[in-house]
Amino acid sequence: MVRLPADGRQGEPPAWPLDSLSEAESEVWRQLWATPMAVVWDRQVWLRMVARYTRILVACEEPGVRPALLAECRALEDRLGLNAPALARLHWQIEPTEPATVAPMAERPRRRLSLAEDGDED
Repeated sequence: MVRLPADGRQGEPPAWPLDSLSEAESEVWRQLWATPMAVVWDRQVWLRMVARYTRILVACEEPGVRPALLAECRALEDRLGLNAPALARLHWQIEPTEPATVAPMAERPRRRLSLAEDGDED
């Protein structure tokens, strides 16, 4: 199991490895390299794959996107560990920053139903 820090990868994102970079791609690139999964990407030197995913993701958010492009986006999300099933398959676990606690549900007054409430009074 590879444990990933919940606070993500620290520091600046790597230099963009492809030819040009749009403003939208720049924002997604920055966000992706701050994720917990980016710690592994850094070690594996997956710059170009993450850059392709960035470019495809931005294109997929445009109206009228082709289904084939959506399929490629989902495939790259799986390879990069960007969804829960992929994290499990890759044996990556995001470590919590503090122990999880579950707050008790607020006590609600209970309403008792009676037969008279349905309008069938005798």
